[in-house]
Amino acid sequence: MTYVVWVQVPPPVPKSTMDIKELKNTDKLSVEWLVTIPSSKINIELDKKYFELMNKVNLPGFRPGKVPKTIIKKRFGQNVVSEVLDKIINETLTNAVKEKKLKPSVQPKVEIKKYEEGNDLQFSASFQLMPDIPDYDLKKIIVEKSKLKISDKDIDNSLSQIAEKHERFTPLKTKRKTKIGDLVLFDYEGKIDKKKFNGSSGKDETVVLGSNKYIPGYEDQMVNLEIGEHKTIKVVFPDDYREKKIAGKKAEFSLEIKDIQERVKKIEIDDKLAEELGEKNLDELKKKIEENMNKDFENLCHF
Repeated sequence: MTYVVWVQVPPPVPKSTMDIKELKNTDKLSVEWLVTIPSSKINIELDKKYFELMNKVNLPGFRPGKVPKTIIKKRFGQNVVSEVLDKIINETLTNAVKEKKLKPSVQPKVEIKKYEEGNDLQFSASFQLMPDIPDYDLKKIIVEKSKLKISDKDIDNSLSQIAEKHERFTPLKTKRKTKIGDLVLFDYEGKIDKKKFNGSSGKDETVVLGSNKYIPGYEDQMVNLEIGEHKTIKVVFPDDYREKKIAGKKAEFSLEIKDIQERVKKIEIDDKLAEELGEKNLDELKKKIEENMNKDFENLCHF
């Protein structure tokens, strides 16, 4: 007898190119780029993330690892797009700065100019450069190298973040209201001065309450709600919000709670978690985290 086994295989990585146009560099200290990322690169990163979720998410009516991409996309699409765009933008700017041998004095300010799923991404990036320093007799200058002091609390915080990413959720067994730690599926529509704005509405958005994924005050007002319940919340966008047009402004969001899922179990920070992450035990995982923190600090010092 012949058996046919179907498996979900991540898509191949296509060749892709990006375009960086320099819009401003008049005083040699200010740089502004207009960057275009081809849809092919974005699509492959989106597919990777969808594939990861297809094998990770536990949904009623589907066996583990068998949730169709269409369902994943419907439930988690906006979260996935936001995460992928942030990743691509950060990687693109980091690589471009290194290739052009620039020395930014601050982190670039990024503004997404144009993006629709399936099309190219276009964003601007502006930043200041370090000025050229005249030649000095460096032998006469004594410099103390900064050293990062990593505390146990820093490592514990990192471990907590890792554990959160490995958590699993399941539909509620008994009807109840939302609480911190729940995975909530909801629709939203926001307005500023009674007018819609870019990104003001969304369908089938998901958030783990208490994760601080959204702006301050947003998730707090989603606690103690039932499936099917509607609520209008009021928030204020931070002054440093990435969309300059709405930074610092007050907004109202109309929410509809569509589904509530609870943690299957809280991920324990122990040797088992360390083994799942490729380390021998928890102590080895802590050492790895400390090494990565030091590397990140070194890279920051040389950025």
